Amino acid sequence: MYLPRCTVDTLDLVLIDGKHAFPWPILDWFYTADRLTKGGVIIVDDIHLRPVAMLVDFLNADSGRWRRQKSPSANTAIFYKCVDSVHDTAWHMQPFNLPSFKERLKQRIRRGIF
Repeated sequence: MYLPRCTVDTLDLVLIDGKHAFPWPILDWFYTADRLTKGGVIIVDDIHLRPVAMLVDFLNADSGRWRRQKSPSANTAIFYKCVDSVHDTAWHMQPFNLPSFKERLKQRIRRGIF
C-alpha cells in the first residue's frame, strides 16, 4: 500500500475510488484525511457499496469536521474538510459512535440502502 509511505504533506483534493472491499475505503480516508487541507475536497465514489457507504455514514455524522456538498451523481459523495485535523479526537467524542451500530443498520435497511 502506497499511502502510509507517501511523503506528500498537503493535498487539496482526494478521490476515493480504489478497492471497494472492507476496510480499503476507510484506510484510504485514514491516510489522506489529515493531509487534506482545511477547505479541501474529498470525493467518495461508489457509495452504494456497503464498505464505501460506511465511510460516507461516518463523514455525514462527523458534520463538524466535514460538510457534504451537492453531488453530480447518486453514486458519489463530496465533502469539504472544515478543520485542520480530523484525527485529534477520542471515540466518545465522535457523533458517529453515539447511536448504536444496530440502529444505524436498521435505518439504512429502512431507507433501502442494503
